[in-house]
Amino acid sequence: MKRLAFPKNIFSYDEFVSACANTYGDRTALSFFDNGEWKFLSYHELYRNCDRLAGSLSRAGLKQGDRVAILSQSSLEWVTHFFASLFCGAVVIPLDCKLTKEELQNLIQHCEPRFIFTSNTFRETARELRHASSEPAKVFNIESPWDFNAADSFQKPKVDPDSLAVICYTSGTLGQQKGVEITPRMLLFNAEKAAEYSGDLDDVEVVVSILPLNHLYGLCAGLLYCMRVGFELNLAHDITPEAIRKCIVDRRPTQFFTVPLFVKTVMRAILDRIKNDRGEKSLRTVLKLIRVSKYLPKFVRNKIFAQIKVGFGGRLKLFVCGGAELDPETYEFFKAINIPAMIGYGLTETGPVVTVNTPSAVRRGSVGRALPEVEVRIVKEDERDGEILTRGAHVTKGYYKNPALTAQAFSEGGWFHTGDLGYFDKDGFLYVSGRKKTLIVLSSGKKVHPEEVELAVDQSVFVRMSCVSGLKTAEGNDFVVAVVLPTDAEIAAAGTDTNAFEQKITEDVTRRLEVLSTYKRPNKIIVRTQPFPMTTTMKIKRDEVAKELKRMFTL
Repeated sequence: MKRLAFPKNIFSYDEFVSACANTYGDRTALSFFDNGEWKFLSYHELYRNCDRLAGSLSRAGLKQGDRVAILSQSSLEWVTHFFASLFCGAVVIPLDCKLTKEELQNLIQHCEPRFIFTSNTFRETARELRHASSEPAKVFNIESPWDFNAADSFQKPKVDPDSLAVICYTSGTLGQQKGVEITPRMLLFNAEKAAEYSGDLDDVEVVVSILPLNHLYGLCAGLLYCMRVGFELNLAHDITPEAIRKCIVDRRPTQFFTVPLFVKTVMRAILDRIKNDRGEKSLRTVLKLIRVSKYLPKFVRNKIFAQIKVGFGGRLKLFVCGGAELDPETYEFFKAINIPAMIGYGLTETGPVVTVNTPSAVRRGSVGRALPEVEVRIVKEDERDGEILTRGAHVTKGYYKNPALTAQAFSEGGWFHTGDLGYFDKDGFLYVSGRKKTLIVLSSGKKVHPEEVELAVDQSVFVRMSCVSGLKTAEGNDFVVAVVLPTDAEIAAAGTDTNAFEQKITEDVTRRLEVLSTYKRPNKIIVRTQPFPMTTTMKIKRDEVAKELKRMFTL
């Protein structure tokens, strides 16, 4: 079905939301389950609410250039306050609710907002944080109704598309929080090019997203992209299995926006359910069908795996995920049941999408091809891999209050250094090998990508996730360690015989590592039963794991 025409080259948030309302009208833009009932906003209602709220915020003292922090879980109110603030010409700082009070305090001290918008859940925290700014910030509850009236209409300021509009803090798996400067052009360009690249889609697409709006992946690749193409975006009210199940059953999504770890967890849950309900023999039969599915017509696969698809509401066509690698086993599983997992690549600094796979252009193990008008190149460091650089309107102007870090991130000609290593195949599909900072260089000169080793380790059915780290002994010898976290089921079944438990895990992991060259295999495998230290985007904090290992081995 041909998508409705949408004006091009819009780099104003007011014009963008208005264009969405004019193009998609009464079609549902957002849905959210709250206090026991579903709430819906059409595209017309979304623009009207944002426009009226902008007038009220202006009347309350919000001016162009003011900084506004949002400390709230994702909700319809989050979205309207985000856009209304931008309509006023304010700079919005979406804060991560999962950070500690101390971490949030550091961010408030850094960005010094005049206003903090918060929900009932975080109201007390916001009131304590307001004093972290040089001038105490005003706190507004986004869940309290505003007194709208005709006087709320106001003259919106003219906003430069290349001016600062959003500060998005990111830390990744290494280093301190950095405030990435986001312009209107940056995000709206990214959403437009993603829409162009994805091609014609069904006009009644319904997307369930578990991506938090305070991260650029959820904000741009989720919210702005879905609005650009006229989808219904269902903001999951929680990430508990019950809440996600509620969204799936009631909204019956056609697409699901998430991260690779979630997709893998879903696959494991499906296979465990088959094993527990029908027995080991049925599980082996399903796995055999998965392996041979590529030789079967699509309608046959739909029939074979119909019951699994019903569990996703019966209409799910694909997962869209990013932020980490998608392992081959998970990719093949969902491809077999005709719910492919499409993975892309990008960073907060790149708006965020750089490359992406689509159902019509996908390559296993790849993160896809570059979006239109997005330049990507590889600066070779060996015969295959090199650092990934990108350039275009999707790239940040720099880091807030950190000109030194900004200067380090760019090279001549405006190329942004991603810090990731990768390569292209002959058809232009990008493959990411790992992070430059985590690359392990052995004394022999050979290089080991921890991510490649982890991908092999994670093929074990006993392993939930792993982290590989390189250390040096006091004598200067190489010491590579793989730390593995077994699945919850394995930990629960371990009992008191920890030696037998660890031996079983170690033996299976060692067998999985045989696919790698000898020099890539870890010197030691450690089994842990406590969760890894994680970022709020569900990535392992590698620096903390490395510190634990150094203490453990007193290196």
